[in-house]
Amino acid sequence: MAFAETGNLRMVVDGDDKLIVDTTDGTLERFNLSNDPAERHNLADEAPARTRGLRAMVMRWEAAHAEAAAARSRSAETVIPAALARALQGDRAAAPEVVALLGQVDDETARRAARALGELGDDAPVVRDGLASLLVRSPPLCDEAAVSLVRLGDERGRELASRVLLGASDELQRRRAALGLARWRVPEAVPVLNAWAIDERASDAERDRVITFLIEIRSPSSRPTWEHLLESPRLAPVAAEALGSLGDAATIPALHATLTRWRYPLTQRAVVDALLSLGDPEAVARMAVALGAGDPLDRVSGLLARAQEPGVAVAGWRGTSRRLQRRGIFRLSARSWRPVQRLYLQLQAEDAGTVTVDGTEPVPVRRGAQQIVVTLPRPRVLRSVALRSSVGVSVAMVAAVPMAAAP
Repeated sequence: MAFAETGNLRMVVDGDDKLIVDTTDGTLERFNLSNDPAERHNLADEAPARTRGLRAMVMRWEAAHAEAAAARSRSAETVIPAALARALQGDRAAAPEVVALLGQVDDETARRAARALGELGDDAPVVRDGLASLLVRSPPLCDEAAVSLVRLGDERGRELASRVLLGASDELQRRRAALGLARWRVPEAVPVLNAWAIDERASDAERDRVITFLIEIRSPSSRPTWEHLLESPRLAPVAAEALGSLGDAATIPALHATLTRWRYPLTQRAVVDALLSLGDPEAVARMAVALGAGDPLDRVSGLLARAQEPGVAVAGWRGTSRRLQRRGIFRLSARSWRPVQRLYLQLQAEDAGTVTVDGTEPVPVRRGAQQIVVTLPRPRVLRSVALRSSVGVSVAMVAAVPMAAAP
């Protein structure tokens, strides 16, 4: 059986019979295609029961065809409520209005609204209660509401969201469920989050959100994910931090490779910190290279304190905070005296001003605690460091390191 439509004509072919219906005047033409392939002899008045049967087929097909067309038209012309449109654009202020719509719209619009509420992140009771009210609706809508509930930290959606995580065919929905369930450290969420974190098609914001949860979960199964992310210049620092917190010394070679691959100060510091956490015997030596090669590192005082090597085997001074009003001399200590070229100082300034270190150009300082870094014009042995300040400062650390060649 086959149907066709052209202009005002509707046609059906059933076996050897073909019926043509002209919808403008109701004219019927029936032909036997086997005996009359040229369609010259109209048989509409012969065997009228057969003609009526074919006509009924056309009417049923036309009705179904019109209904489908109308449904497509309605779908295309559906107007999204203004509040939902604002929510889809990220307007959190629209959340209460979207909740009010949930019981007034069809399931598909309610499903979109439920997803939008989960993405907005407004966990007010009225929002969570509104989503919970959808848990008795159609299955697709229930699933969406449950996922949004766990995204907002509401356990009422946890059981159903867990089923979505394990059984949904929609990868996006599984990811959203995993992100919501991660707050309860659900083990089944970790593989989904691991895959999402290394998916370069995902946006930076999505990956950052996933990585935050993976850091909190601290699952050993995430180690390959973190090692993969060491290859990203943007994500290498957080990956190094995560590997340090896992405590698996097997990651040390990957961290060594990262020190060579990326010379960015933020990455260098994070990797050295991780190596110290992992008890790497080479950590201090690699720290010495990182401190003197390339750009200065941040928060060096904390690294040196962890390494219990104030001068990193070069020269340094550390003590209870020593205050000087305008000038002061700091005697350095060292295991062996070697030429140095870079100085790291940790100090607290009483006001904004400048500090001059050993006759170099004045360095601006702001009020409060800070690190300053000075590079000498040429390497030389320093047994003491002279400071001059335009404001009162308290010095807590001086570390002198050579300028090391990058490995």
